[in-house]
Amino acid sequence: MTSELSTATAPPAVRIRNGSVAYAGQRVLAGVELDIVPGDVVALLGPNGSGKSTLIRAILGLVPLTAGSLELFGIPAGRFRDRARIGYVPQRHTVGGGVPATVTEVVASGRLVRRRGGLRPWLGAADRASVAEAIETVGLTEKARAPISALSGGQQRRALIARALAGEPDLLVMDEPFAGVDLANQEILTKTLSALVAQGVTLLLVTHELGPVASLIRRTIVLDHGRVAYDGTPTESVLALFGGPDPDPHSPPSGSSDGTGTLGIIG
Repeated sequence: MTSELSTATAPPAVRIRNGSVAYAGQRVLAGVELDIVPGDVVALLGPNGSGKSTLIRAILGLVPLTAGSLELFGIPAGRFRDRARIGYVPQRHTVGGGVPATVTEVVASGRLVRRRGGLRPWLGAADRASVAEAIETVGLTEKARAPISALSGGQQRRALIARALAGEPDLLVMDEPFAGVDLANQEILTKTLSALVAQGVTLLLVTHELGPVASLIRRTIVLDHGRVAYDGTPTESVLALFGGPDPDPHSPPSGSSDGTGTLGIIG
């Protein structure tokens, strides 16, 4: 775990200044200012089309900024090479697709980002220890040798989290971690995230609503029409908009837009 002193002196895991992204001349993000410091627990909120996915893709290096600057751990994104420091859990609900792989094999694939000098067909002692620890963290030790296809959707989501953790990232980005997950697995996921927060892991959770992790979140960033509409602690107004399930996940929350491109919650 990173010490408090080193965390206090470390550069931000993510720093964006005046960040913009456009596709085919159409603006998706505009003027984004953002710092995510080590130890932050951040929820990135907003309705569909607000720019959440594009912002995450920019942080992950999948799309370039068309204006502004991005630094990762103090290094300009164009020169950043240590991608193992960023773990990512995608939005898709399940893994497997008929592939005959065990939970351990799926989680072990997360160690590839830590390999040096090419790929090897075996796991070293450090790899095996990291894989076992990641599986234990998400509560799947008893399922370690089970086929991934035999797990429930919630268990498969936990396996995806373990795969990301096996790479020992400094920043963990999770896209809609509770989407399509039943209540029992939501509770287990919440306990898993609580343990990661206690260990000092930096979390960025992309979601439509805070739901079961509301008590863990230290900071909320709300995007609307590609701009940061709010950045701060989870206020009552933010919780009112995003604290519970959205009855229509394809529509903005009721009353969220004041017609000016903001959510009407600042101040």
